[in-house]
Amino acid sequence: YTLLDKIKEKIDLVKFQLSLISKVYFISSLLLILIGTITTIKLNLSIYLSASIIAPIPIVLGIFEIIKGREENVWELELSYKYSLREIILSRLVIINTVSILMSTIISIILNNTYSEINLLKIISIWLIPIFLVGSISLVITSIYRSINSITLCISIWILGAMSISIYEKMADINN
Repeated sequence: YTLLDKIKEKIDLVKFQLSLISKVYFISSLLLILIGTITTIKLNLSIYLSASIIAPIPIVLGIFEIIKGREENVWELELSYKYSLREIILSRLVIINTVSILMSTIISIILNNTYSEINLLKIISIWLIPIFLVGSISLVITSIYRSINSITLCISIWILGAMSISIYEKMADINN
């Protein structure tokens, strides 16, 4: 059992889990990101601030996809797989993070091409930091709680983070 075999097995798990994730998740994530971005532009809000708040939306929506086995009462079936529950959760989180990163990168490139004053590297990093923070926290929370409570907890953390970013931005504007 070589390292290459293990990697291939994990890739197969991710492919299988990708087929189980609802297409509604992908569509709703994209729509909410687009609506948030368009609203930011139309209301002339700070693109950088809005990006840091909008970025975790696919992760927050994806938490349900991570734990839906328990909510749909197929958790026991998933436990009978040759993969552990943590491997299944991690593979779903990899998919959700990858989707989030792809969406944010595409939106960042579009914004960079539309607005010359936007720094592409800065906007991509502002999208990625909240994605990785919320993704990491979500992994820990869903590993511990594995229930609908984890969704509520992750949304609460996201809202607190967004409020903190907004307050920090206002304080920075006052000091400048």
